[in-house]
Amino acid sequence: MKPRVYVETSVVSYLTARLSRDVVVLGKQIVTREWWPDAADRFEPVTSELVLEEASEGDPRAAAERLAVLESTHILDVSDDSRALGRALLRARAMPTEANQDAAHIAVAVVHGVDFLATWKVRHIANPTTALLIKQVCRDAGYDPITICTPSQLMEASPLTNRLSDPIVDEVRAIRAKLAARAGNDIDAIITYTQAMQRTSGRSYVRSPARRLARASPATSTVTNREQKSHT
Repeated sequence: MKPRVYVETSVVSYLTARLSRDVVVLGKQIVTREWWPDAADRFEPVTSELVLEEASEGDPRAAAERLAVLESTHILDVSDDSRALGRALLRARAMPTEANQDAAHIAVAVVHGVDFLATWKVRHIANPTTALLIKQVCRDAGYDPITICTPSQLMEASPLTNRLSDPIVDEVRAIRAKLAARAGNDIDAIITYTQAMQRTSGRSYVRSPARRLARASPATSTVTNREQKSHT
């Protein structure tokens, strides 16, 4: 079974819009056009009435192109559970009040157990500063959090991504490969070598406590096991 990806309106807009002269926008458009066929092979694209309504707005010709793209996607039901989770996201300030429509998109996708939400809206949706809080609200409501990302993050290596080589990243990758090879490409050797560097560098190092997950107590584990046996 393919993982499902919720296609948010900005993705469809970048997919169908006339190519821009703005290099940043153009880059996103190219990536989206490369990703879309890949998405159909690797994922099950889904959407909702929220997306369809947004996509139908604006220039009639552009709207028709967006809606035509969405015809191949499954449409998720916008339920009362989605309403409750959307309210929880706003109440916890995981998203600002003016982003209530964005919260609704996330809520619908989460309630339906979708694996990924693809979007180019990085201010309120694919925002790393709010991602942790969004995940926590979902967990508190009893849902597995969704992975929110851009189409570029969902892309596998392709002729396009290979063509769009980043010289700075390439340089870092080459340096990293050289240093890893020096340690025999062994993680233990890499850590040991780095620790030796720390002991002789003269620098001060900070140690912060890890954010570890709470472990179930033996009593809790026993109850859980009994519950599992009772359902088998």
